[in-house]
Amino acid sequence: MENRRINLYSFFIRMTKLLPFHTVFYVISQGLGALIPAAQTLAIAMFINSVSAFDTPQPSGSNGIFSLLLILACVFFQNMIPVITRVVDASRRNRLTFHMNRVLLKKQMNLSYQYIEDSNTCNLIYRVRDNCVNYFDEGYTNVINSLALAVKLASLMAIIFRASMVSGFVILVIVYPLLFLAMKTGKANYVLEQDAETAKRKYQYFFSVLTGKEAANERNLFGFSNHITQKYNELFDTAFEKEAKIIKKRYANMKSGSIVTLIVSICIMAVMLPRLFRNEISAGLYIGLAGAVLDFIQSMSWQLAGMMQNYAKLNQFLDDYNRYMELDEQAGAEQEPERMPVTEASSLEFRNVSFRYPGTDRDILKNCSFTLAGGCSYAVVGENGAGKTTIAKLIMGLYDNYEGDILINDRSVKAYSYGELKGLVAAVFQDFARYELSVKENIGIGKIAQYSRADLEQNEIENICNGLNMTDWIRSLPGGFDTMLGKLEEGGVDLSGGQWQKIAIARLLYSKAPVNILDEPTAAMDAIAESKIYELFQKLNIGKFNILITHRMGAARIADEILVLQNGAVAEQGKHDLLMKIENGVYRKMYESQRQWYE
Repeated sequence: MENRRINLYSFFIRMTKLLPFHTVFYVISQGLGALIPAAQTLAIAMFINSVSAFDTPQPSGSNGIFSLLLILACVFFQNMIPVITRVVDASRRNRLTFHMNRVLLKKQMNLSYQYIEDSNTCNLIYRVRDNCVNYFDEGYTNVINSLALAVKLASLMAIIFRASMVSGFVILVIVYPLLFLAMKTGKANYVLEQDAETAKRKYQYFFSVLTGKEAANERNLFGFSNHITQKYNELFDTAFEKEAKIIKKRYANMKSGSIVTLIVSICIMAVMLPRLFRNEISAGLYIGLAGAVLDFIQSMSWQLAGMMQNYAKLNQFLDDYNRYMELDEQAGAEQEPERMPVTEASSLEFRNVSFRYPGTDRDILKNCSFTLAGGCSYAVVGENGAGKTTIAKLIMGLYDNYEGDILINDRSVKAYSYGELKGLVAAVFQDFARYELSVKENIGIGKIAQYSRADLEQNEIENICNGLNMTDWIRSLPGGFDTMLGKLEEGGVDLSGGQWQKIAIARLLYSKAPVNILDEPTAAMDAIAESKIYELFQKLNIGKFNILITHRMGAARIADEILVLQNGAVAEQGKHDLLMKIENGVYRKMYESQRQWYE
């Protein structure tokens, strides 16, 4: 689906273009299937009349045989078409799933980063991503079935009008309130379904806590299973209650419609009895008409009401889908890191930068200014919420809605393309990714274009691993550098937290970006182990522009210069020894509070 807004009409047009063969098949098969009730009704009437005619002076045996063959043909068609339809249905579902997954993946890859961190937008993303294929598939099927049902009802109504014009008009009059009620129920059910989905996502999370490997140790250690189970049960009950309410409302709507139409239809058939007795209509036509009316009731009470509810739900979902597709995209998000003419960063500067996250009213950075020179290592420290990670995100171009200016090599970050920024800046964050790929791939995707050159990547990866003291334990793995990590593949190996951290840092080094940012990727280590990792990193990355973001002063001490953030700006800047001489200085107080960690 393209990024333009879609409504029910354009939805079907686009689905038809995506599924041309399937649409032709459904139109033909459903069209013929829709005519069968009317054909059966006429065939039954013809058969009964022909049988009755055997007692007359001029019986018509050919009519009886023809009507019987027509009945048998209808039965054969009704039994064979569903078998073929199941095969076509599977093909339709696969094609739609493949297409929509491509559309959603492309949108997700290009989505502006701010939406990933916004809880309201995340709920919208989850709704569309998790339900899109189902809603589109059901919506398309609903349209096809609606066309078939329209033909079916029209043919049945033609028979009813032939027998009684008044009866036909009475039935049409009661249709409209039922359709309105069905649409209203569909809209209400969509809201309930979204609430149920939200509760379902929550209880599925708690289920993963209760059964997953990551929390296994703490489950046994702290014994919190009963507490989490209670939360799981409460959310499960909430979701179940909402889903039960949806079913009750749908059933009540359909049954109320069927009761009304049944009462009206009985009255119609009773009113038409005198016409039968006066021989104004034949016995066969009356019996066929009774079958048509009952079939009409069934279609009205269940099929048509259900379809109208589905239309209402699809219309509500299309609003969500349009909102999602209209979310801003990051230009160049899919670009691979570009090789820059300059392989080094000579300077990085913040000029009166102020920034607050979208949807909030608190400035994380306020008139923040500093200048860093290339070829040196810097540490950025400060209390939680001081803006350390925010600085890294702004340098990487993840947000551009800031005031002031950020310059790399005296050029505004906003003037670089996203591909150029990817080639300039690489980072490892505290919540770095753990890919269930081989050891070599985990490191090599730091610069995928270079990784594809098999003659270079193996030696470079091994050299980086040697520098980080990783080679011995990697070679001890079953497949060495080709060992699969995680449990996705059979025989996959799990690493310790410290080993994963080194893999992430090796990935950063392999990228060869001029500006390297380490945003507390070793926070799970003790202070001394963290300092040793940073020292190894510094030795391997001499001459590069290194920025270490940490809350540990011992790790910051190894940097050439330290920036101390407070209240959204740089409060102090300088070498460790200089900052320690500032009486009542921010850095000095922080260091003194942690001194016992290092001495």
